Amino acid sequence: MHFLAFELGAHAELYGSFVLMDFPNPRPEAVRMENLINSVCIEVPRDVDR
Repeated sequence: MHFLAFELGAHAELYGSFVLMDFPNPRPEAVRMENLINSVCIEVPRDVDR
């Protein structure tokens, strides 16, 4: 488990949790984000980077 330092300031998932998933090639990384009302899995590389 990784934590973000307070010094980094606000981030996209300030109001929920996220999991960065890294798979063996050729699959890209993915992010699963959750908040109080929904969840989403992001697989587009530029969106994962953001």
